[in-house]
Amino acid sequence: FLSSRKAPKFDEPETLSLKRLYKISPFGLIGTFASGAITGAIFGLGAVYASGADMTLSQISTFMALYIAGGAAFQIPIGWASDHYDRRIVIIMVALLATLISMGCFIASSEPYILNILFFIFGGLSLSIYSLSMTHINDHLTARQYVAAGSSAILVNGVGASTGHVAISVLMSFFGNAVYFPIISALSLAFFLYGVNRMFKRGAIPMEDQGDYMK
Repeated sequence: FLSSRKAPKFDEPETLSLKRLYKISPFGLIGTFASGAITGAIFGLGAVYASGADMTLSQISTFMALYIAGGAAFQIPIGWASDHYDRRIVIIMVALLATLISMGCFIASSEPYILNILFFIFGGLSLSIYSLSMTHINDHLTARQYVAAGSSAILVNGVGASTGHVAISVLMSFFGNAVYFPIISALSLAFFLYGVNRMFKRGAIPMEDQGDYMK
């Protein structure tokens, strides 16, 4: 359809190398990698773990569905918190809680109901890391850099998903199901510690300069 209105103006996206993006927001970029490694291990090996734990087909389906449901349920409260407080602290706290909850899953592995509840919570935490990290990256960028940053973040996330999935599957083949949640917990802990380290190396962005996770 023709219109008398002028077409909206679109600024040409600015190119942004992976190296430059890391210099701009190392914590955010590492967050996209950590998110890929953790969620890749869940989506790629969660059903394998559940099968090895002697769950039935319906129990495996419920187990994986609860993880996804947790991710959907936690987006709004975690997003709200990241818009009203220092986003780095929110990300770090999510990583710490993910570490503790994944270890709780390991401890409660013989208690199906408790395991399902904890896995639901873990889904809410771990599936929030990518979007939180991406929003943190955008806090340091101009609008023209969003497209390039987003494509680089997806690439890094994919690398994390493929390497994490393969590495954990190899370890599980040697040591069995028992190492599944401890390894995932170790990944979350590593990201938490990296975030704490970054807190001491760079000051926080003023709250008024933070972008919106939710609109």
